[in-house]
Amino acid sequence: GNLTCTTPILPVIVMDDNIQQTCSAVWYDQGGPTNNYANNLNQVQSFVASSGKLRFTFNPNESQLGSGDSLFVYDGIDTTAQLISVLVNGSNFEPIKSKDSTLTFKFTSNSSATNKGWQAYISCVPAHFNKDTFALSSGVRYTCDAIIRDPGGTGNYSYGFWRQTFASYNG
Repeated sequence: GNLTCTTPILPVIVMDDNIQQTCSAVWYDQGGPTNNYANNLNQVQSFVASSGKLRFTFNPNESQLGSGDSLFVYDGIDTTAQLISVLVNGSNFEPIKSKDSTLTFKFTSNSSATNKGWQAYISCVPAHFNKDTFALSSGVRYTCDAIIRDPGGTGNYSYGFWRQTFASYNG
């Protein structure tokens, strides 16, 4: 059979300490699409939507952090904005959406194990797109309006014990 692509290839953004304005890109950790990220990183990158709200959809097959490494997500232009998620080793990389038009990510890695990092598809969604759905995972989720489900998804319960921390934006 024939395979034809009708849309342009998405631009690739590799994490650095710059502000990016986009509604269509693929975002990788500092190691890019082919390498693990490095040890001892402390990087901050902000994104601004070209229109609407930002939505980051992580590829679960390409998103994994090493033990002791963290990806913090802030709902605003810098790290003084509201913290909305902390992703750590073992976290499910669920979609992340901005309340307005900006998101900031802070990534820290320690001096031991690294991992593949992440691959996220960046898109923009209409301003009225509100409710998030989260699977139980590790790390912390800050939300006041969400659907929370088991890690197996609808009707796919598995054996195990999960502990997830949920907190409101106001503490």
